[in-house]
Amino acid sequence: MNSEIRLSEKVYRMSPLINASLLILPFLGVVFIGFGLLTFLPSLNESFADSVGTTLVGVVFCIVMMGMYRAFKRIRLVLTNDGITYYALGFRIYTPWQNVVEVGSIQPYAFPLNFRKIWGLQLRQPSVLGMKLTDGKQQSKATLETDWWNPASTMGTFASLLPISPMINGRNWKDSELGMDIQHYAPWILEDKA
Repeated sequence: MNSEIRLSEKVYRMSPLINASLLILPFLGVVFIGFGLLTFLPSLNESFADSVGTTLVGVVFCIVMMGMYRAFKRIRLVLTNDGITYYALGFRIYTPWQNVVEVGSIQPYAFPLNFRKIWGLQLRQPSVLGMKLTDGKQQSKATLETDWWNPASTMGTFASLLPISPMINGRNWKDSELGMDIQHYAPWILEDKA
């Protein structure tokens, strides 16, 4: 069997540990509904309207938490023969393989979140902000597309880095399936620099 034959598209999602920890979001929503229902008990009930209001707030909170859970579950990294695309909450980044230089990191957040580093693939040419993903793929240009509620101007920090942090499992990720696929498409990225 020829090792050069590859699937045209490979999808990587967040690690199972992160996915399991995200279950806390819908669980919190259910807890809020439970608290609202508990207020219907005569010993906790001061008024029927308060109990209904508390339960409705719990239902709304549960719906919001379920929406957040579903949105986080959609985060993925897609590798193709032409390039790599990162789909995240509020934005998508595409770059062709020849635009990737090396693995690097940024600290995009200000205090108190400045401890968080985001690892990713450093880009030779920064992504074009606000360009449609399909246009970037057709023109073979690095592209950063945002949703309507997330202005492209706020995403300038990510224009030079395609995040891979959510898909990395442990320190030896270069030996993982994702690391090997990246090395297949862009072998210069993971070369040891002496």
